[in-house]
Parts: sequence; structure tokens; C-alpha cells
Amino acid sequence: TFERFKTNQRGLNLSLCEKSFNRRFHLAKHMNTHREQRPFACDRCPRKFRTAENLEHHLLRHEEKTHATFKCQRCEKSFRTKVNLKSHQLVHSDSRPFSCAACGKAFKTKHNLRAHQAVHLAEKPHRCSECGESFRHAVSLQRHRSVHTGEHPYACAACGKTFSSRRSLGTHQAVHRGKAFTCETCGAGFTLRQNLRRHIRIHTGEKPFACKVCGRSFAQGDKLKAHMLLHGAAKAFMCDLCGKTFLYNCQLRRHQRAAHEEKKNKKRKKKKEKRETQKEQHNQQK
Repeated sequence: TFERFKTNQRGLNLSLCEKSFNRRFHLAKHMNTHREQRPFACDRCPRKFRTAENLEHHLLRHEEKTHATFKCQRCEKSFRTKVNLKSHQLVHSDSRPFSCAACGKAFKTKHNLRAHQAVHLAEKPHRCSECGESFRHAVSLQRHRSVHTGEHPYACAACGKTFSSRRSLGTHQAVHRGKAFTCETCGAGFTLRQNLRRHIRIHTGEKPFACKVCGRSFAQGDKLKAHMLLHGAAKAFMCDLCGKTFLYNCQLRRHQRAAHEEKKNKKRKKKKEKRETQKEQHNQQK
């Protein structure tokens, strides 16, 4: 039988009830009855959880606070790393380095920025769990996810180049059709209509992309995005090991693997070599 009755290393009971089932499907169906229940209570604060695993993860945070070494001189709060302490100290200053890319409103902490961004989720309810970007339609989110997964299922029959979406493929295929769109002012040719439209702004002086932080305008959207980085509008993901900030959460994780994982591996290797050396010396002394 399949039973939800186990105990982890902390001695916490992982079961929700003592019922057992002959089939895993019936167990899974039964588990739905427990979704709204929160039987696992923390003995250090009022919070409750649906599963013992969630409670265990929560208890680790209490332990981290217990072993914290960097203390704020203004409010006595303690933190495990100096980077986390510096991030916290923004609460006590007038600096507001975290700006909302959607409306330009600035905040002291990344947490407050994320809480504010929920306001915009009503307009774009489909949010990417990797980078936080939101979309109006589920199909747009699905298409966007290929940026993180690296999938390119759409191939060009003319040159074999692959793309993450059918739309990107269609845009690329215009390259093989020649420069069909011509500027009436200067005669410049373009393969795509949108490239012609962007070019025409050079002649008209139109700058439809405005910065919501300082009001400066740009003729192209990518120029605005580059400018927004000057305000620190999008770099909301900070590495707690070195303090570097990144535009997306996936970029932060990639950085930590590349910059810090190697250091960790070297330390592990040195410790292993030291243990092996000590073991050899011990065996020789026998």
C-alpha cells in the first residue's frame, strides 16, 4: 500500500493522515482534500504550513538568523553576509535604487519593488518564473520561455537557421526575399516593414519611447532599455556572495555557477586532498 507516513531527519512526521491506498492514483486524488489544511506549525513563530517539508525549509531560516554575524547598528537586526546587511541598510536611507520598469516608481528595497509589481500583474497576469517578465496572454508566456530553455523548434527551409518561435522564423525569412521596403525620403531599402518604420523616425525626429524615471525620449525601444540600466531600473537580482546585480534571475544563477561554483569545487578538492594525505601519513605510521 502507499502510505503518507514517513519521518525526516528532524523527526518531523511527514504524514497528513494515516489513510493508505492500494493505488498511487487514489492516493494523489485523496491528497487534494488536504490542500487547504496547514497542520504543521512552527514553534518559533505563528506561521503554519501544509507539509512538513515546507516547515523544515522555514525552520532553516530561523537557524540562519541564529547564526547571523553582521549586525545593523541602527535596528540591531543581524544577517549572515555583509552583502545582505548592506541591502538591508537601504531601509534606513533615502536612496531608492529599485525602480519599476513598467511605471518608473522607485523603492528602497527589492522586496518592496516586487510587492508593487503585483499591481501590474492584473494587466499582465501571466508571469515568467525565471525572470519575472509578465504577459497578457498565456501563449506569449509560452513563446517567451524558449529564451530560457534554449529551444529552437522552427527551422528556415532556405538556410537551416533555427528559431524559438514561428513569428521569429517569419521575420527571418524576409531576409531571403530581398529589400522590399524603401524609404521615400532617402531611398534606403529594408527587408522588414518595421525596420523601415524605425528608420523613418530619423527623418521625422519622432521619439515615442519615453523614460518614466527622468522623461528622456528615444526613437528606438532598445535604446530606452539600455538607458534604463543607468537608473538601476531592472537590475533587481543581487548575488549575495559578491554583490553583483543582474537583469534576470536566470542571469544571476548562471553567474553564481560560473563565478562561485569553481571556487567551491577548488575548496572541496583541497579538503579531499588534505584528507587523503592525512590518511596516507596515518597508514605509514602504523
